[in-house]
Amino acid sequence: MRSIRRVRLGAVLLMIVAVLGIALFKLNYDLGKSARALREARIEREEMLQHTQALRERLSYMQTDDYIMRTARSDLGLILPGEIRYITN
Repeated sequence: MRSIRRVRLGAVLLMIVAVLGIALFKLNYDLGKSARALREARIEREEMLQHTQALRERLSYMQTDDYIMRTARSDLGLILPGEIRYITN
């Protein structure tokens, strides 16, 4: 009787250890997956911050008199009073 109980107890303990091992493996896998996703999100965030900074700098430049003057001259063909326009091909 005692040996049957020991075998059953051993089998139950083995199943508990197996279930816990599988659960631990899955948790470890999910943790690794989450860590990778977090790393990727941080990289994407950094890229977006850099892009945002570049856009702010561009906007700041586009609000300067120099940019407005260059754009008016090159894109719209405007000239200042007293200047003579030369057209070349």
